Amino acid sequence: MFRLTTLPFLKKDIIVLDEFGHPLPNVNILFSNGQGTITDSNGRATVKAVFITQILTFSHIGFGTESIAFKDIEPVVTLISETTSLDEVIIIATKPKPKPTPPPKSKPKSQWWIYPVLAVAALGIIKVATPKKSPKRKIKM
Repeated sequence: MFRLTTLPFLKKDIIVLDEFGHPLPNVNILFSNGQGTITDSNGRATVKAVFITQILTFSHIGFGTESIAFKDIEPVVTLISETTSLDEVIIIATKPKPKPTPPPKSKPKSQWWIYPVLAVAALGIIKVATPKKSPKRKIKM
């Protein structure tokens, strides 16, 4: 017969503040295995650990990251603001080049010369000759 036992959790209630004593909401509090919690809107959180040697990492955007062993955590944890200056970024916009227009589709060549010829032919001045069709030849094999 097997007996299941669970390890008791070690529990601490903490509050995370900035260097001016203001509570920090949404501070990430993570163990090395990736599990953890975040602080509420008042900077408060409850952390639970199985071993007192587990390391907790406190991180928040705009603040330095602190790593503290569970046994060394005080009821109040203070994070120091950290500023990072970025290099200047210059964006140059150029007017996009227009797409080349495709050449117009070739139109069938107009037979502009035929109209005067037909007009003259209609008057009977000239006779328009039509090509004669050649008879089809049978090829014997």
